[in-house]
Amino acid sequence: RTAEPMPITTTTAFKNLPSGLEIPDGDSVIFTGPNNSGKSSLLQYLNIHSPIKQDCDYISARRFDVSNEVSIALNFDDQLRGMWNNRKQYNPQVAEMEAPDPIRELVSMSDVARDRVIEWHNRYFGELKVEPSNPHSRYAPPRITIDGRLATQQGSGSRAVLSVVCGLLHPERKVLLVDEPEVGIEPQVQKRLAELIGKVTQGAGDLPRKRVYLATHSHLFLDRRTLGNNYVVDRDPAGNATIRQITTPAELHSLIYHLLGNSPEDLFFPDNILVVEGPSDQA
Repeated sequence: RTAEPMPITTTTAFKNLPSGLEIPDGDSVIFTGPNNSGKSSLLQYLNIHSPIKQDCDYISARRFDVSNEVSIALNFDDQLRGMWNNRKQYNPQVAEMEAPDPIRELVSMSDVARDRVIEWHNRYFGELKVEPSNPHSRYAPPRITIDGRLATQQGSGSRAVLSVVCGLLHPERKVLLVDEPEVGIEPQVQKRLAELIGKVTQGAGDLPRKRVYLATHSHLFLDRRTLGNNYVVDRDPAGNATIRQITTPAELHSLIYHLLGNSPEDLFFPDNILVVEGPSDQA
């Protein structure tokens, strides 16, 4: 993008977001903070009410429900559009809206885009295959397997990763909002996923460039190169969400320390450390 990013100001109160709150804008925006501080609310506001909502897709933390086979109907594109529209609706009776079904996303992609997803998934996250459910019929519904097993038979982490990877590499998604990209996946896979997110926000290689907003509790998704991409979300005394930008290495180090547990014991260090500087201190 050539234009300088400008904050997106909320024009209506939403959950614990007050009207007039400035939401940061940029190619990579990472929100972290305590539970119930408003991180998810920020992503949902961008997806439902903001000026960029038509360019957004929201990948919620509820991304464990996937299909195995998808029948291609004449109205398949309309079905996908309807699901996208459903993700734009806020229902206070529903705790969390569903994430996009990665199996349907894979089937809807062009061959080039699908091959890119398969290549990245196979490189870091397991062998992904898209094949006809009946090998003797080219018109049979597609079947998706990971490491030889149906997607629904995979662990929650494998299913969770697939949704995010499909969203990141989908050429038609301009702005991706990912709630808790770390959910269900081990730290090593988190690191690989964070690397892919960084490449997508830069448009590295042949990857589709897009803007990515994250809400996370994992230090592995923080941006250590561009400190200003990291923001701490918290509540003021009235319960309204606040947003504070990280601007110094010391702030980032303190934030990472907090996300790791906020105690030396969590890093297998002694719980209490006495620093001795000289003979007078020794006494």
